[in-house]
Amino acid sequence: MRRSFFILLSCATCAYLCTSIASAQIHPINLATRSKTQSCLFVDGLPDSTCTPGGIFADATREEICRPGYSASVRNVILETKQEVYDEYSIGSHAPGAFEVDHLVPLELGGSNEISNLWPQPAEPTPGFHEKDDLENYLHDQVCNGAMELTDAQRTIANNRLTVYDRMPGHMIRVKDVTDSVLTIWNQILPIFLMVQQLLQRIWNNLITWISPTL
Repeated sequence: MRRSFFILLSCATCAYLCTSIASAQIHPINLATRSKTQSCLFVDGLPDSTCTPGGIFADATREEICRPGYSASVRNVILETKQEVYDEYSIGSHAPGAFEVDHLVPLELGGSNEISNLWPQPAEPTPGFHEKDDLENYLHDQVCNGAMELTDAQRTIANNRLTVYDRMPGHMIRVKDVTDSVLTIWNQILPIFLMVQQLLQRIWNNLITWISPTL
């Protein structure tokens, strides 16, 4: 009897999860019109908006995307689709780690697997696909903490992610680290600079002393 109860409970749980996941995948929509499917160009490290306007699952809710395991449950991009993305951006071959076919609106923010939401994001220039993970996690936390609406986060990362990245607390820390490093180097070379300046001043003074009697 107890075993039958647990079997029924497990089946009911699986049915609930499958229904929730399916509902999030029923209506993928584009955030804007996709007007190009070839000769797509990068613009300052960003995707071509006419090829990659971004796409979302219209039925995805905050409760669903904040559930652990949601992204893995909806991820569905086959190798043929990834190759199609590379072809659209005229990338015939590339070094390992140079690009990654990525979701413009990430799955964890309700992004879809449609090709309109996929692009070959380069690793360079910074921020590349490695740093985009930081931004995705930051916006996901903002949504799940109730600090930002899901729709706002989707539009932000699709249209203005570089500006948000520059304002991220973690990024500001990294900028401070770079500034501190520059100051450290300057403090190390400053004594050398002053020493050279003093040496040149002595040479100049000696030169003036030497030529003064002849004037």
